[in-house]
Amino acid sequence: MSRDGIEFQVSYGEVKDLLNAFNRLDKGSNVDLRKAAGEIAEYAKRQIQAEASSMASARGGNGQMAQRVADAGLVVRKDRLPKIKMRGKRQVFSGGGSVEDVAWGAMFGSNKYRQFPARLPKQGKGNKSYFMFSTLSRIHPKIVGLWKESVNEIADKWTKNG
Repeated sequence: MSRDGIEFQVSYGEVKDLLNAFNRLDKGSNVDLRKAAGEIAEYAKRQIQAEASSMASARGGNGQMAQRVADAGLVVRKDRLPKIKMRGKRQVFSGGGSVEDVAWGAMFGSNKYRQFPARLPKQGKGNKSYFMFSTLSRIHPKIVGLWKESVNEIADKWTKNG
């Protein structure tokens, strides 16, 4: 994991022209867009945490590690696109490992370390995920739909105002 963590977001390349158009509107439009994107990212974070929580109920120790990663390691970033950042050097488990140290094993499993569930098989260019990426894949259409809806509402509001 990089020092700055991992960010999950809508592809910037796909919306660059749209964001540039928002820059030409009043600054309030960007404030509204940041608020809407933050609410969408919070929704995604809650969904990931719920999936990790259900894992904790079903798996015990391994699931509790997943829940700790989801609860302590996910932070919503303020931006015009929905963003969630993984962090966790300061959140430490009783054995001394940080949330960041165990995040990959909790998300994807390991065949080398017993404290993690079994490694999941490959899927596309990466591996299946126990809770985070699988949840994001499942809710991706809803996230995109909510963001598009918010963009349209905010654009209508600010283009009508002047």
